[in-house]
Amino acid sequence: MGLTDLAYDDLDIQHGMAAVVKYGEMIASSSEQKQKTLRGQLLEYCERDTYAMVQIHRGLREMVG
Repeated sequence: MGLTDLAYDDLDIQHGMAAVVKYGEMIASSSEQKQKTLRGQLLEYCERDTYAMVQIHRGLREMVG
């Protein structure tokens, strides 16, 4: 992944608040299939979000020396 891959447009979950809502849906659902689908979507979102934070951290470290 590069810096151009930091957009969330290609994901089912694109915002932090949407992730919170989907998490609530996942834990409240009695459907194993829905739980599995939502878990996968949440993991994709969290992976992208974590990668973005790592890139921000690297950029800030480069700025200070």
